[in-house]
Amino acid sequence: MPPRRSVKSATPRGRRVRFLIDASLSFRVAEALQEADHDAVHVRDALTVDAPDTAIFHYAAGDDRVVVSADTDFGELLARLETARPSVVLLRRRTRRRPSDQSTLLLTHSPRSPMTWRRARSS
Repeated sequence: MPPRRSVKSATPRGRRVRFLIDASLSFRVAEALQEADHDAVHVRDALTVDAPDTAIFHYAAGDDRVVVSADTDFGELLARLETARPSVVLLRRRTRRRPSDQSTLLLTHSPRSPMTWRRARSS
């Protein structure tokens, strides 16, 4: 059996993350991620603001995007469809609700973040 690739090797330094921001979050989250040189699009620009979760899910999977949402339905879709893609980041209600706080949280933990690079080098 071939060796498993580590997460570190699957996420090279400098890689841009392709985000799809759900309608449950502000378009300003996508704008902040774009300013940080990530490929981010809000649902209202990729599909429609009232697109059903299944359409968003399949769009993200087909376009290799990470869904960022406050909607727990995406986790259900992953389980029901028995798939690992697309990746989903769920921002729970306890997360600060301001778009600037949400984008900071995402940027702090994204592969392009200097904090992420430091953690990867120290492990």
